[in-house]
Amino acid sequence: MCLFINSGAVFQLLMMYPDEILDDMERAKMRLLKIPIYLLTLIFLAPHVRQLALVAVRNLPFIMLIVLSAVSTLWSVNGSVTLRRSVSLLMATLLAMLITARFTPRQQVMLFGGTFGLCTILSLLLALTAPAMAFAPGESELRGIFTHKNVFGWIACYTAVFAVAMLRDPSPVVRKLGWTLFATGFTGIVLSQSATSLLGGIFAIISGFALQTVARRDGASRLVTQLVLFQVIAIVVMVLTFNLQVLLETLGRDPTLTGRTELWAAVDPWIGDKLLFGYGYAAFWTESNPAVAQIWDAIGWDAPGAHSSYRDLMLNFGLVGATLFCIVLIQAIRKGTVLLTTEPNEGWLWCLLIIGTSMLSGLSETIMLDQDDVLFPTAVMTIAFRYAELTAGLPRHRRVAIAAA
Repeated sequence: MCLFINSGAVFQLLMMYPDEILDDMERAKMRLLKIPIYLLTLIFLAPHVRQLALVAVRNLPFIMLIVLSAVSTLWSVNGSVTLRRSVSLLMATLLAMLITARFTPRQQVMLFGGTFGLCTILSLLLALTAPAMAFAPGESELRGIFTHKNVFGWIACYTAVFAVAMLRDPSPVVRKLGWTLFATGFTGIVLSQSATSLLGGIFAIISGFALQTVARRDGASRLVTQLVLFQVIAIVVMVLTFNLQVLLETLGRDPTLTGRTELWAAVDPWIGDKLLFGYGYAAFWTESNPAVAQIWDAIGWDAPGAHSSYRDLMLNFGLVGATLFCIVLIQAIRKGTVLLTTEPNEGWLWCLLIIGTSMLSGLSETIMLDQDDVLFPTAVMTIAFRYAELTAGLPRHRRVAIAAA
């Protein structure tokens, strides 16, 4: 229930329908919906303070990021907004810590996959029963039970990601459910017409296959496979870097990424103005900040954010926060790969897929470290929390081999 409400499903759409506007009073009502989530999180965490502390200790760089969001109130360009949203970020992190401590990775696959799958199925049903609500006026892109087609696209993409993880589960029942969710997720992605979500879904399929290929190999064979994959990734990145505009025009897509390139060009100079600590968590894109008005005038539309997780990260925390975030990512990917190769059937695939998909989607959307995001923190913290336990029980020669790798 907490994850469903936290996803932004149904309630925001009901608030804004049919005038398609969310005023300040309606936004205040939406914030009240978070109170039951906060209360349930605290109630369920109360008996497990020791486990909560253990999760925090094993995830110090990530916890430092959350603390930094609250501390940034001191230099924020809008202290009240930073304080309010840092509290939301803290509570979402606590919910992620609860899921990390109380559920195994395989159980998390069912928990998240079931939630996102339900949201996607309800969106498709709404398109059949109430298309006037499921589609924005005059638009052909499906938004489903959400307020925007991009949000539904991400949810459908996550459904497909967890479906890929389910397809690798040892249980035949879970694999059958995975095929159902896989078809549902990609149907939603196609109907949302979100290019970022489609790219994320394709990435999940390719990455899932590649990671499982590595996990099934040993010794020199695994090393050769990893080197080949790294070379392929490097080639793809180079091709996209130097030929992205040509590729987009060939596919019939806007070469400016729907105005994003112009937005990024306008945002980048402001990042340099407060390079070390940023403008405070979630404070830059507020009307009280004069820089926002200049950016909006320059690009000709009111951008709600930088449409880039990495740029918003720099705006929020500067180089200090970006450095911490890089440490979190590097540790999560390294430890997650070890866990996947050590226990390939225990659900670790979803953690790596979500981290990779979030990194990819973060190039054009602000997803990571969002105030309501539970998925990315759970993936990162689950890896760090379980890694210490699982590697401690390995024989010494295995620990030495893992350290060398």
